[in-house]
Order: sequence, then C-alpha cells, then structure tokens
Amino acid sequence: NTISNCTIDSNTNHGIFMFMSCGNNEITDCIVHSNNKSGIMLQKSCNGNTITNCNTSSNLQNGIVLFQVCNNNSITRCNVTSNKDKGVLVFKACDNNTILNCTASSSSNGVFLSHASCNNMIANCNAINNSNGGISIFMASKNNTIANCNADSNKHGIHLDRSCEGNRITNCTAIANTIYGIALFHSSANSTIINSTINDSGSYDFKLQYASPCAAINTTFNTVDVSFASPLYVKNYLDVFVNDSAGPVSGADVNVTDEGNTIYTSSGYGGTDPQTDVNGLCSGIMVTDRVYYSSVATENTTAVSVKHGGWEEKDRDVNMSRSHTEVFTKP
Repeated sequence: NTISNCTIDSNTNHGIFMFMSCGNNEITDCIVHSNNKSGIMLQKSCNGNTITNCNTSSNLQNGIVLFQVCNNNSITRCNVTSNKDKGVLVFKACDNNTILNCTASSSSNGVFLSHASCNNMIANCNAINNSNGGISIFMASKNNTIANCNADSNKHGIHLDRSCEGNRITNCTAIANTIYGIALFHSSANSTIINSTINDSGSYDFKLQYASPCAAINTTFNTVDVSFASPLYVKNYLDVFVNDSAGPVSGADVNVTDEGNTIYTSSGYGGTDPQTDVNGLCSGIMVTDRVYYSSVATENTTAVSVKHGGWEEKDRDVNMSRSHTEVFTKP
C-alpha cells in the first residue's frame, strides 16, 4: 500500500495509524499535523515500511512512532518539528531501523530510542532546539549507531541511560546544549564516541555516572565530570613518519608503548605489525592519551622508538593530546 501527497490534520487519534503486521507499505510526501495523538504511528510487528519526505508537526504526542517489535523500517528525509513529546520515537524492541537525513526539532525530545530497541541507525540527522534531549537512547537499547548527526542547542545533546551498552557515536556534534553535551548514566557501558566535537555545554561536555565507562577517540571537548566507576578513556591516532635527506624511508621499524604497554611493534622489535610503508608511514596507531576517573585527567605516557639500518632513536616521549603525525628524521 502507498499513502502519498496527503495532508492529514486535526484528528482525535493518530494522523496515520498502521497496526499489527502491516508490512512493506510506503508513506511519502505527506503533511501530518495538529492531531490529538501522534502524527504517524506504526504498532505491533509492522516491518519493512518506508516513511519518506514527510512533515509531521504540532501533534499532541509524537511526530513519528515505531512501537512494539517494528523492525527494518526506514524514516528518510522527514521534517519532524514542534511535537509535544518526541519527534521520532522508536520504542519496545524495535530493531534494525534507519532514520536518515531527518530534522527533529523543537519537541521535548528529538529522536528517542527506548526499551530494548537495538541495532538501529540514526544518520545525517539534525536533532536541534529540543527542550530535553537531542538524541536519547534508553532502557537496554544496545549496539545502535549515531553517525554524522548534529545534536545542538538542546538540554542534553546525546543521552544514553539505563543499560544502553555498545552504542557508537561517530562524526557528530553536540554543541551549545544547556546542560550536557554527551551524558552516559546507569550502566551504559562500552560505548565509543569517534571523530566528534562536543563543546559549549552549560554544565559539562561529558557527564558519565554509575558504571558507564566509554572511550572518546579523536574527539574534541573541554569539560568532564565522571563518577561512580565511569572512567572516560581519551584516545587519539598516531601516525609515525620516517624520512631522511632523500625522502621517505620505507622498511623502518617502529615500536610504540602506552603507559609501559606495547601497543605497536614491527619485526625489528620482535613484533608482527607493519614496518613503514613506501610513504615512510605507519598510520592509525590508536593511543590512550589520558583517562578521567574524576574531573581531573590521569595522563598516560607514550614512547616511540624507530630504527633503520644502524640508526635508532629510542623512547621519544610523544604528546598524544591530539591526533597527529610524529616525524623522525634519519641522519
């Protein structure tokens, strides 16, 4: 079935409602607004549906809802704004859905995943100017991906809470949120934040609490508050470049230790990692720069040794506060 080019408004219930095993339907180019419940609602095993190019606004509950085991649906290029509760709600064991190229703004929460909704993708979305969270993942919702999203000017930019483990946030911004940029609470462990920018938060850029450790990789931020067994591991990428008067040196051996532990070692140092390539590089070595067990960082020491032929430079102390290329010049 296809619902397209419709304006649906001012209903006492939902605007568009699909219920129980409604699969492979299309909702496209619709305007759904000012309904007494949600704009678009899919409930109970509604799988494989597509919602594309729709505007849902000013509904008294939510903009777009996937509820109770609705899997493999896609919500694409939708503008979801000024709904009273959530913009996009994915709720109760709804897995493998995609939310792409959407704007979720000026609601209570922009995009909200909850109650064991796992392996979903939120990508290329703007979750902005919401009174609570921009993007929120709650209640045992695991292994979701948030990629290339802007979660700016909300109360919290991105909020993970209550046993939400293994989620991945990459190439995102969380800027100018009034309380926290990124918050992880209550056993929301083993998530990673990669290549992202978090700053200008009203309280803290990162807030971690109650057994919610995570890693921030090549990510920019300023303020941190962690407590109750919730360390923040800050990691960056190290490239090692070896040259001489003739140019790049290939086949040089490299050894990298992080707080005394070997994390990269090529054959000349007894390891199996690659020597420098034809461009003189060993690239993408992930190094832990510091760990926050509180609001104050514990700094790690990174040492790099390089050798080629009869030349060696041993145990150079390398500052890993940012990802960069460390240059070694062979005399």
